[in-house]
Amino acid sequence: MSVQDVWRARYITNTIAEWQRVGKMPQLVLICLPNDHTSKTDPGYPTPAAQVADNDLAFGQIVEALSHTPFWNSMAIFAIEDDPQSGWDHISGYRTTAYLISPWAKRHAVISTQYNTTSLIRTIEQILGLPPMNQFDATAGTYKLTVVLSAGGDAFGKFESPLAIDPYDGKHFSLSAVALTNSPQRLNDIPTGLDSVLLEDRTPLVVKGTQIVPSGSNRFKRTDTVVLYAEVYEPLLTSASPPAVGMGYRIFERSSNAQVFFSNVVRADEFIQKGNSVIPVGLKVKVDDLKPGSYRLVMQAVDSAKNHAPDRTVDFDVIE
Repeated sequence: MSVQDVWRARYITNTIAEWQRVGKMPQLVLICLPNDHTSKTDPGYPTPAAQVADNDLAFGQIVEALSHTPFWNSMAIFAIEDDPQSGWDHISGYRTTAYLISPWAKRHAVISTQYNTTSLIRTIEQILGLPPMNQFDATAGTYKLTVVLSAGGDAFGKFESPLAIDPYDGKHFSLSAVALTNSPQRLNDIPTGLDSVLLEDRTPLVVKGTQIVPSGSNRFKRTDTVVLYAEVYEPLLTSASPPAVGMGYRIFERSSNAQVFFSNVVRADEFIQKGNSVIPVGLKVKVDDLKPGSYRLVMQAVDSAKNHAPDRTVDFDVIE
């Protein structure tokens, strides 16, 4: 924060001038102007108002320079804050602003649709013809998930599995994928000294004070305590008259497709968190009566408004 953003802008505009001189520029340029984050009222730093003004001026100078280049007709500038800064606005503390400047953008338009940083990244990827980096910036569709493992040297192992991502707009009753575990942990029993790097970008699956760590193999003994985790998305829970929500699962033999177990419909009341449209669900999977073999679990969810979420399936094996 000790460097003014206008100094950074001067370096960028000088670089833009060089791009004009040689007649080409990179397809993707990332620029960071951090001073809008401010240094609060720390001694030796400009006031927050001055730093925000510095940031606004620098951003404007860069846009001005780019918009007067021969590259402008095929350019789009995306700008986003790194976080909501110092607190709530008049509506929420979980939102911030984003800007799109381009000759192809609709002028003076204010878009209130909810997006996030990965929405912006995915838009850039689509403009440049780049594949998604991971499942978070992938659009709806069918993909192949490939994991390559190596302990060093020339030897490696590879695992491939289909990956389907459904479209979701937050307005429809839906059901997540299903995760199985035989090692559920109470939150109070989890060590607090875990390396923060290991936890980076990792959202824990938690239901009623228990963390679900998905199984790496989905191979279980009949004596295991197996729990399924899923999330039901019910936007009507925030309405004045929320509907009742129910879910259940069926187990089929994979070889014959014969149903061997049905949990019956279970009301979701105990899992619902008031004011939250996401229902984290944890149900015990009855494997103790199953013979050794290969099975498919089908998770289902319905509500009293006659909505039925798409079924979700997960395969597992029971061993001696």
